[in-house]
Amino acid sequence: MKKLTAAFALLMAIGLTACGDSGSDSKSESSAAESTVSDSKDDTAVFESEAESSEQAEEVPEGMEEHTVTNEYLGISCKFSMPKLAGWTEEDRTRDKSEKYIQLKSEIEAADSSNNYNSNECTVEVNVSCAYNDESRIEYEKKTKEEIPGSKYLGLQGGSKSEYNADMMFYGEEFLDDGLAMVTISVENRSEKMDLQEFKDLKDNIVKSLSIEVLPSNELYTADGMMKNTRDLFTYPADMTIAGVKTAAKYHVVSGDVYVRTELKDGENEVKVGEIGYINDAAWESFLDANEEKGAFECTVAGFEAKGYLYNDMSKVNGVFAVKIKDGSFLQLSASFKGEFDSETVNDVMKNGDRTPYEEKLTGYATEFLTNASKV
Repeated sequence: MKKLTAAFALLMAIGLTACGDSGSDSKSESSAAESTVSDSKDDTAVFESEAESSEQAEEVPEGMEEHTVTNEYLGISCKFSMPKLAGWTEEDRTRDKSEKYIQLKSEIEAADSSNNYNSNECTVEVNVSCAYNDESRIEYEKKTKEEIPGSKYLGLQGGSKSEYNADMMFYGEEFLDDGLAMVTISVENRSEKMDLQEFKDLKDNIVKSLSIEVLPSNELYTADGMMKNTRDLFTYPADMTIAGVKTAAKYHVVSGDVYVRTELKDGENEVKVGEIGYINDAAWESFLDANEEKGAFECTVAGFEAKGYLYNDMSKVNGVFAVKIKDGSFLQLSASFKGEFDSETVNDVMKNGDRTPYEEKLTGYATEFLTNASKV
């Protein structure tokens, strides 16, 4: 109807112009016609927009319910659907920032009211975390685990002896500089009322509907852009100065945790230095004895009491340091350099020579790295 109105208005405007009636009335009719056509386009645009929204917002099938688990610290989220069964209760079992660990439980009453422990439970445990993007390790896992069909992601399942248990891991998109988003899902049924096909349907629905997303925001940075230490011991600037060289700090993933490190060129040497983890009191106390064969030594790193040891990989000299930040808090740092000496020289020094120059050089890199940090 609006299109006919628009056409009629246009014809009227043309007719008036042909009769020599120029001026404000003609312009007014023309403007009215354009406005009417515009209204028609706007209505069409609204209709199309509503259609697109309807297509994008896929409804969860009847009898199913959608679950979302988000690791706000890392900025990784997953979403999946599964049968409602008897309804799911959710318990947060998260132990530290590097994971978001949720257990979903459905209590399915057995027909014979069995007294067996947990005989009516079906559980789905979900852990949203990250992993180091190591191609060789992933290829090894593909050989030792079973690939899961039907997923948008690389999914691997361990060999469980029970048909009513499935331990699954899924690698998502790239995360930070050297990591991957990762979701592990363990599904276990202890209910006598759920048959094997129902269990397989539950698992298959999770696999097929699973989506993993690296979110645009996370809690890895302070409000002023400083990089956080995972134990809230330090914050690091985005740019550091080590050995007189300005270098960018980066996050990297070690054993599912996120740490800060940097790389630089110091003269002939390629240098890497950064956090690699934490140790407990027992490991700190036994550090020198445990690494005696590696020539463990005591030192000071950025004013903190520390212990370290060296090892080499051909011409690359590596140092590992345990640094006592405060009682009960021991940060591990790694430092390495390569380029100044050839493999033969390095091997000779590490086996028979005086390691002191190497120890001092690596302790210096570790000290300068931590000197850039601000203690929380």
